[in-house]
Amino acid sequence: MRLLETIDRPGDIKALSVKDLAALALEIRQTLIQTISHLGGHLASSLGGRAVPGAALRLRGAG
Repeated sequence: MRLLETIDRPGDIKALSVKDLAALALEIRQTLIQTISHLGGHLASSLGGRAVPGAALRLRGAG
């Protein structure tokens, strides 16, 4: 099972290790590339935004 398929809520991301967050970001990147390659569209902004949710949850939990 892909890591991306195990994410249902923000707490699932927050519980991931740094290593798993990196793996999740890679899976999201690969999914975006595959989907946009098939359907068409712009890719750059989506790739930049893929790391934001994990980083935001980590920072929010650090306080």
